[in-house]
Formats: sequence, C-alpha cells, structure tokens
Amino acid sequence: MQPFNFLRILLAALSILFAWQLGRVGTELKIRRLPLTRATTWFLRVLVTTFAIFWVGGFDLITIATLILVAVAFGSGVWREYRPKHDDTIHLDLQ
Repeated sequence: MQPFNFLRILLAALSILFAWQLGRVGTELKIRRLPLTRATTWFLRVLVTTFAIFWVGGFDLITIATLILVAVAFGSGVWREYRPKHDDTIHLDLQ
C-alpha cells in the first residue's frame, strides 16, 4: 500500500468521525438553539478532510467509500441525538 493511500484512509476515518459529530451538533443546534459557530467548525472539518481525500487521489474507490460513509455517519449522529435519552432517575427512585 502506498503511503498516500494510508494517509487518505486516515483522513477518511477523521472525516467520518467529524461527520458524526456534525450530525449531533446540527441536531443540538436545532433543538437547543446553540450558536451557529459550533456547527460551522464541524462542517469545515468535514469539508476540508473530504476535499483533501479527493484532491490527492481523485475520484476513486476510497473517495466514493468516504462520501458514502460520511453520509451514513452524519445520519447516525442525527439519529443518536433525536432518539430518547435513558433516564437514570427511575432506578434511583426504586432503591
């Protein structure tokens, strides 16, 4: 494996993590009215890392897989924030 492909895969992993966090922060932005700067920084991180993957290797298998996984990670982050949270106070009342 070429060194550039290793770095592209590492950037892809970072891009996927950034997209997941962007989904979470974007949902919190809508629900809790957080400042737009938090979502903007995560969006720029996703954009820069994804563009770097495309810039170095062109439109190949790594780029396509990264784009698909970024979309899935973003959706997963949104879903994680919208689902109901577990309430621990119920268990404390029983004791």
